Amino acid sequence: MTAVTQAQAVIFRYVRSIDATDALAVAEHFADDGVCSGGFGAISGREALISFYKAAWAGSDAQRTHFVTNVIVEEAKQDRVVASALFLMTTRIGDQVEFAWGTYRYAFSRADALLTELAISVDDSAPLVGA
Repeated sequence: MTAVTQAQAVIFRYVRSIDATDALAVAEHFADDGVCSGGFGAISGREALISFYKAAWAGSDAQRTHFVTNVIVEEAKQDRVVASALFLMTTRIGDQVEFAWGTYRYAFSRADALLTELAISVDDSAPLVGA
């Protein structure tokens, strides 16, 4: 499997878990000491990730869909891949649809494809809300 193909598979599996709002599945994509960071700060470790996502999604009926593209492998070593991808996420809450977009930058182990680092940058320069 090429580094690009492996990178695409890792990020696609991750966003599928987010779209399913499955905190356990999200955490399973990370190494035991993996770190996820973004506008919410940095969260380290699977248990902390599970707690974070469960709390973030508690009581919400939001439906999310990610569209991920332009996966670029920045570093491909025998034991590690570093890559980035652009994303667009739609969130439907009732009759309202919100859009967010930005960049995922992630690193993972080639051996087990578990994320060691995931940095999420959201472009909030022009928020869009549709009905």
